[in-house]
Amino acid sequence: MKKEIRLSKSSASGTSVASDARASNEMEVVHTFAKNAFDEIWAYFQPYRGHEVVHIRTLTLGDNDELHFTKKGISVSVKQLPKLLEAVEALVAAAEGRSS
Repeated sequence: MKKEIRLSKSSASGTSVASDARASNEMEVVHTFAKNAFDEIWAYFQPYRGHEVVHIRTLTLGDNDELHFTKKGISVSVKQLPKLLEAVEALVAAAEGRSS
């Protein structure tokens, strides 16, 4: 089922949000940023089958200024976050090495 989120184009320019959604099956958005003029990246928690899952997903702007989830992104268990952080830190270090 495709979720639909109504937001304006200017709504997600590096915002961080905290909410009390963990008690339910609701999405808890913790950070968003603009990828380009049409897409946003969202980092959020959303339980799946009783497990705490972290999602980093791309949302795209539709015809009437509504954001829609795409298939682009990743989902990992909270237990795997340290491994994901290691991967991102390795990418940052490699990128810094390329630009020098």
